[in-house]
Amino acid sequence: WVVVRMCTGEESIVNYWENIDKSLELNMDIMDDIKGEAEGVFNQNSWLTYGEPIQRLREFGFTIKEFDLLDELPLSLDQIRTVVAIILGGRPDDYPHPDVDFNGFLKEVSTRQNALPKVYCPITKQLHPWIKIDQLKAKFGKGCCTIA
Repeated sequence: WVVVRMCTGEESIVNYWENIDKSLELNMDIMDDIKGEAEGVFNQNSWLTYGEPIQRLREFGFTIKEFDLLDELPLSLDQIRTVVAIILGGRPDDYPHPDVDFNGFLKEVSTRQNALPKVYCPITKQLHPWIKIDQLKAKFGKGCCTIA
């Protein structure tokens, strides 16, 4: 796994590395500073407060693919469960599957999150919970479907 930590804002250089990351199927992550990464994550996955511990994990080559995808695309509920378990503790199977029991998943997230301190958000410059329950509800909690 290769991590390229960008130390420039020069557009041609940034574009060069981002194109390599997108066009080649390599185990690679191109990273900006913490504020730039937090903004990218917010644009794709606004339910997550991107704190410094996540930035450091990624900079040191953390190889869980969901963390590479945080700033690239909206995660599925299954991927969110993986990320939540790593951040809040436990295994993904310790959380109800959100596709099956969304409210149970949110309850477990709330319970575990309430036992942890809030994290500093580099965008708002304030402390926030890791997981924004209201954002998850807004995006995924609108009704359900029944197959008869």
